[in-house]
Amino acid sequence: ASVEETPEGLIIHQQDTTLFRCVRFFERLRAARGLPHRTSFDPARFSLQPRWSQADQVLGKSITLSYLQPTLLLDILERLEQESGATILVDWLALADLGWTPDSETTLVATQQPLGQLLDEMLQAMDLAYCVIGPDRIQVTSPVALNARLEVEFYPLKDQLAGGQSPAGLIQRITERLGADKLAKIGGTLHFDAHSQHLIAALPQPQQRVLVQALQAPASPPQPKSDP
Repeated sequence: ASVEETPEGLIIHQQDTTLFRCVRFFERLRAARGLPHRTSFDPARFSLQPRWSQADQVLGKSITLSYLQPTLLLDILERLEQESGATILVDWLALADLGWTPDSETTLVATQQPLGQLLDEMLQAMDLAYCVIGPDRIQVTSPVALNARLEVEFYPLKDQLAGGQSPAGLIQRITERLGADKLAKIGGTLHFDAHSQHLIAALPQPQQRVLVQALQAPASPPQPKSDP
């Protein structure tokens, strides 16, 4: 693989899947900057809505189920699909590292519980996790696999910057919230694009959610300087 910068643009030699990820990034960057799309793909594929929030509607559906006796995980997930309208996929390669197979069983009891909260509680008890991969698609995976998957998201900072916060200060606050050591360990990246006034974040989905919480939290007031 290689990337070459020329006066006309970038020349990228890579696999097709990676090339499309590059195209997706460039088109989303153009959208953030208010520029027209330049490819023939449907612009809806380059929405700036974060992937982790695209399934909020199905994850918010209330579920009532009772599996008091150990039941196949696949059967429980199929029932959750029927009740919520979501498609729930399983990354069996990631689960195999933790000893889970299609024959594994678990229990589940829920009364008018949102699907997202239900999945969190059930999967955390199994040392598993889930991620959103589309508006109605969810994938069950392992925490290790989830945290190894960096996703690029764009967050507008117009409101925060209008309040007097600086881009550097915001990034510093987010870095402290995420943990500088953890950020370095997962290879996460935060970048402020001055042209679009957007924060571009390459992070796993769980850290993307923490980032949004940090952006929404009010900035700490400056501490008064003590007299010498």
